[in-house]
Amino acid sequence: MADRTYGTSQLTYGGDAETPLLRVLQNTLNTANNNLADAALDNVLTIDAGMLVMLAGMSVVTAEGATQTFDLGDGDDADFYLAEVDGNATAGTVYMGLTLGIPAMKMYSAADTLDVTAHGAAGVGVYKVRAAVATLFP
Repeated sequence: MADRTYGTSQLTYGGDAETPLLRVLQNTLNTANNNLADAALDNVLTIDAGMLVMLAGMSVVTAEGATQTFDLGDGDDADFYLAEVDGNATAGTVYMGLTLGIPAMKMYSAADTLDVTAHGAAGVGVYKVRAAVATLFP
């Protein structure tokens, strides 16, 4: 599992402090501190049962420095949100899970994780992974 910095930004619209209705989950995937082998999968965000992922994506903080692509998905579909995005793109590049301009949304009836899968070994890059979620049925 890659070295990660955990963080959650929360919008408490409705709900309560323990279970806010709207949240932005965020995690840093740092392959410089813990390399990912080719085809390695890292669970980067925890999705609770009853959550709706409204939008998910990742951004480049530090480019890999070589050819590198990633998928962002879950336990059912490894590239549901993003497929083979460029991990060697310029710092600040943002990739969002969109299909024809519409966010790829998914309702989770059971707990799952959002996972990043490496295509090629990764050992230099740093990436932010974020998901806007709504807790509809806690």
